[in-house]
Amino acid sequence: PNITNTANDNVINIQNRVKIIPTNDGIIHVLLSRPTKLNSLDMSMFEAIADAASRLKNDSTLNKTMRVIILSGEGRAFCTGLDAKSVTLSGPSKNLEKLLERPSEFGGE
Repeated sequence: PNITNTANDNVINIQNRVKIIPTNDGIIHVLLSRPTKLNSLDMSMFEAIADAASRLKNDSTLNKTMRVIILSGEGRAFCTGLDAKSVTLSGPSKNLEKLLERPSEFGGE
């Protein structure tokens, strides 16, 4: 189902990779937004997803009425997985270290 409402003034765009689209009925639509690359995961997408999750957890305006989160992809694909080309071009070991060093607010040590 197409639940994207581009006319919604409440759309939160994170790094031009993820959109948070709240509705009035407690549904939050999180939209992966890299349709020209079939929403494949590059470093910016990983960071935007983490930022979106943090925003949903910490923003009291969003989470006070939140009942459900729907995660989908813009365009014809949800997500094709890792964008190996972008990770390889920018140095895979550096990017992997950057991802693993990012503190998580969702558990762990």
